[in-house]
Amino acid sequence: MTQLSTTAPDLAPAAVEALVRRMYGIDGSARPLAGERDQNCLVQASDGCRYVLKISNPSEPPAVVDFQIAALDHIARVSPDQPVPRVVRTLEGRTHGTTALAAGVETRVRMLTYLDGIQIRETARTAAQRRAMGSGLAALNRALQGFAHPAAAHDLLWNVATAHRLAAMLDGIVDDKRRALAEAFMTRFNRDVPGASDETRARVFAAGDELGYRPDHRARLLGRQRTRLIGVAFDVGQPFHGDLVEALYPAAEALGYDLTLSAVTGSRREAVAIQSLLDYRCESLVLLAPTAPPSVLAALAEAQPAVVIARKVRAAGVHVVRTDDAAGSRLAVEHLLSLGHARIAHVDGARAPGAAERRTGYTQAMRRAGLEPLVIPGGPTESAGAAAARELPSGFTAVAAFNDACGIGLLHALRGRDVSIIGYDDSTPSRLEHIQLTTIAQNADRLAAAALGLAICEDGPPQEVITDPDLVVRATTRSL
Repeated sequence: MTQLSTTAPDLAPAAVEALVRRMYGIDGSARPLAGERDQNCLVQASDGCRYVLKISNPSEPPAVVDFQIAALDHIARVSPDQPVPRVVRTLEGRTHGTTALAAGVETRVRMLTYLDGIQIRETARTAAQRRAMGSGLAALNRALQGFAHPAAAHDLLWNVATAHRLAAMLDGIVDDKRRALAEAFMTRFNRDVPGASDETRARVFAAGDELGYRPDHRARLLGRQRTRLIGVAFDVGQPFHGDLVEALYPAAEALGYDLTLSAVTGSRREAVAIQSLLDYRCESLVLLAPTAPPSVLAALAEAQPAVVIARKVRAAGVHVVRTDDAAGSRLAVEHLLSLGHARIAHVDGARAPGAAERRTGYTQAMRRAGLEPLVIPGGPTESAGAAAARELPSGFTAVAAFNDACGIGLLHALRGRDVSIIGYDDSTPSRLEHIQLTTIAQNADRLAAAALGLAICEDGPPQEVITDPDLVVRATTRSL
């Protein structure tokens, strides 16, 4: 099912009226409005108000509908004088509802206020009109400043630059004259687009197979104006980075983008990993907890959008998406206090991104409880946690670790001692049956969606998106 092959919904007026009554509590009459993919209806309410009901084409991605709604709500909030439709809430207070079409297929339904006006094709072209249009568009652009959404860069079906995609559908035009006109246009379009014929391409590929040739992906990208690649630099030694990468893939696919990964390892520096992404002409960079100084990150952002995940940093032009790490550490301490623990240590993350904020949150929570904090030097690895376990004074009954890897190291090293341990990240290893580590969860899906929304946003100032952490209680914390 594709957006170009799926017909628009076609509910009868009586069915539309019943739908509006059930979903919005509005009595009125419905009549059809023109539409190409969605079913649009003008609803005349009994109180004289008019609305537009939009029943989405079932092949329309839900993220695109959410984007359209979010954009209208944003404008209504920041610039209420703009002459744009307002999103009408359902009886449950939602921005949209769903309804079943033929064969049980569900699709989204939303209602907007109706705006009176005249189609531009029916107006006289004047200089005053052009000035008014320019001013109106500028005002809309200003109202949308700072707005970001993961589906903001979705593929536009009516983009003439991609008209060649329609060639296979020309036989579906029943009218002979219209089909001939479309075929003539497609012929001219293809003639003006440089490239080899299908026969020549087939001969080249056959020769390449014979010679064992493998195409260079980076060289192939050089011929494109847009790569639609988002580069991701990550540390293979950090389990939570793997969870983030896993969450980034479906989020990117939903937006029509692909990911290029470049790993930081013990033998491969971060600078090398980032340069590899630049060589692939990635349109945006998403850097997972980078250690580069702010000046380096700012220099990267001058060339293309750059988003940092899981690090608090101020660098010119750089977007930041992170969890409130100080709040996460406070959650960890409060959980241990609720279990009756008073002698609680924190194993530090050294210079790892987020370490300072987590250390601060721990210290604040302990002092607020009237307790003396104890910070033990550590790091973001299992071996660092195991080493820190040897420095834990006797009498301490609980430890808040910098991250899950550190916590797992503590868990193994302190086996046999009655010490509660809480990690941070909710990474995949923490959930293993033989570990079951209590932890503070960072929501990888939320972080990934927010980061990609900023990565494809070409305009507007840099933003910082901060998500809330969550406590996940498992088997490694117990009451005294």
